[in-house]
Amino acid sequence: MTWRIRSLNSKKVTEVPCRTGVSLRAIAIGLVLVGVTCFVVSYAELVIMRIQIGFLQMPPAVIGVFFFLVLLNRAMQRLRRMLGLSAGELVMIYCMMLVASMISSRGIMEKIIPLLVVPNYFANSTNRWSELFFPNIKKWLVPFDPQGPPQQFT
Repeated sequence: MTWRIRSLNSKKVTEVPCRTGVSLRAIAIGLVLVGVTCFVVSYAELVIMRIQIGFLQMPPAVIGVFFFLVLLNRAMQRLRRMLGLSAGELVMIYCMMLVASMISSRGIMEKIIPLLVVPNYFANSTNRWSELFFPNIKKWLVPFDPQGPPQQFT
């Protein structure tokens, strides 16, 4: 994959090879940092028990680990340009760490799992959710039968 770049002063077009965000080294670095993130979040929430650093939109554990990765990346780019990670690779690693911090913290239990039963729990004849939303909900996605009666487990 290449980018075609044209300079403003001349009509010369040069092709520059570009790197995508998904690469083997980005996946390897991301997996290592996922392990670090899971350890930090689990230690903070299960051992210290006073810090909740894994379930926010911008978790401090992820921001901290990512900050050190960016500093290390800048140092590697100064040594040799090809050693540094591209912006796409950094975004992919950051997203991997975000998902890992949410899964390893209590955030997945408080935020995602309750959302699975909300349509069924709050469906009634007044808001007509069973008519409006249930036909669009896939059966494998939720722990209730969308074709069944509303409020099955209440």
